[in-house]
Amino acid sequence: MSPPINHGRYWGLIRALLVGLFVCRGLVYLGVLPIFEGWDEYQHLGYVVHVLETGQPAVLGQTNVPLSFLRELVKFPVPKRVAELQLGPYGVVDYKTFWSDELRPAPRPGALPLYESQHSWWYYRLCAPLFSWLGGVANLPKAVGGLRLLNLGFVAAAVWLALGVVGKVVRERRDATLIGLVIAVHPLFLINGVRVANDALGVMLATTVIALCFTLNGSQGIGRGVVVGLVAGFAILVKAVNFGLFPFVALAWISSAYRNRLSNPRAILGGAALALALLAVIQGEVRSNLRRYGGLTTMQEAVRNRQEGRTKVDLIQTARSFRWDVRVRQLWLSDSFLVGGWSRQRPERIFANFYSWIGAAGLFGAAFATAGFFKRTEPVLDSRLTVLLCASLCVSFTGALAYHMVQSKLAWGEPTTCPWYASATFPWYLVIVTAGGLSWPVIAPLRTLIPLALTVTCLGAEWVVIWSRMIPTYSGGITGLPALQRLASLQAPVFGTATIIVAELGVLLFACLVLAIALGSQSDMMLTSPSITNEEK
Repeated sequence: MSPPINHGRYWGLIRALLVGLFVCRGLVYLGVLPIFEGWDEYQHLGYVVHVLETGQPAVLGQTNVPLSFLRELVKFPVPKRVAELQLGPYGVVDYKTFWSDELRPAPRPGALPLYESQHSWWYYRLCAPLFSWLGGVANLPKAVGGLRLLNLGFVAAAVWLALGVVGKVVRERRDATLIGLVIAVHPLFLINGVRVANDALGVMLATTVIALCFTLNGSQGIGRGVVVGLVAGFAILVKAVNFGLFPFVALAWISSAYRNRLSNPRAILGGAALALALLAVIQGEVRSNLRRYGGLTTMQEAVRNRQEGRTKVDLIQTARSFRWDVRVRQLWLSDSFLVGGWSRQRPERIFANFYSWIGAAGLFGAAFATAGFFKRTEPVLDSRLTVLLCASLCVSFTGALAYHMVQSKLAWGEPTTCPWYASATFPWYLVIVTAGGLSWPVIAPLRTLIPLALTVTCLGAEWVVIWSRMIPTYSGGITGLPALQRLASLQAPVFGTATIIVAELGVLLFACLVLAIALGSQSDMMLTSPSITNEEK
């Protein structure tokens, strides 16, 4: 038997290689995505500028995009629909018009509402000094590139933390490496993280909470409760969707106490400390929201519905209009795959179909293995509780997104919920799918088929979308080196053509190294380090 995964050099090396792969993929996106191509990116940047100029949080329905920022924004192109629906009247044009000789419309002065005021200001307060130091509105390519790089660091840290959990809950080296590889190559998780927005920090904090809960192992004292509560509170302040962590944290806390035979007073005191620490962090924000908007959060759709006098009866009627089985299936088996920026570049249908089929096969495998149908195969994960905990995350965040779907349809006439709102759960969904795929009772050469197919599908779709969809769209319809040169003119020099090419080579190198190690490693038991779900006491 090989040494425990978390007590030797093996898993540390694998984690470093996988994070290196993830960062290289991120650098490609930083070079390819023009500033403001990230979803709602100009709005989030407007919030940063507002904090810099006023030192105060933005107020939903009252704060506008700062004029100093808007004057610089018109110098850059944006996605076509954004130009048509939001920014066209202010003189902003789409990529095709920007790179052509077409006459541009004259800017029309006017107030542009800052609808991202719906978020708490903590992320923007954190980023404002860095944005200013990098040149601010006077040097948007450099300032935006710096904030994107910071966000890449946040989501890379989230991957590192998630891989630490994988190293504790997966039994064999090869399986752990393949599960980690799938996490490191997932497209939407990365694309959502590299734009300027509060998502990346929210995902990192949520992943920290998840990692802390997976490593409880009976340590439910007051100290651990305070730490988990504080981090969970800040995760919610940064991104309100992290209220979806509540069921997972409760289940992890109770199950760890039960499995480790903790005395009731200790577990209860620790849980109380957790709840009090969490409330201490969020109570000010929640009280302010209740007083000003009448709800726990400032979700703009919910605020609008309350202002329009809509009631719970309206919400229930709207909820009944959905086919929830279709919505949930689409969320996890297709919509969570790849959406290329605000221009909504998508892969060929064959890639999306493969992603759906592989995901379904993995989920069925996980369900059958958890139910005990695969008695002739060794378990991939250390306990059925691991699957239950990962599933609880997916279910609770699905509920949060369903609530947003209902509120947004009631407010705007159609749902505007985006799949990347559930980004914090993507690694844990992939743990279920990949472990389920590895659980099928097939001959050894076929056992790795699902994780390998998922890896190839993710990397292949991403490569095709970047080089055949994104780059031509953003450069006005041209390809090759001239297209890259156009994109480089919109970026800070450090994210130019050379960075894209070197980073792509890094992706290839790291992916090949990890695959070689995974396929060349023995199926040795490697996980005896403690986790909340470990069967061994």
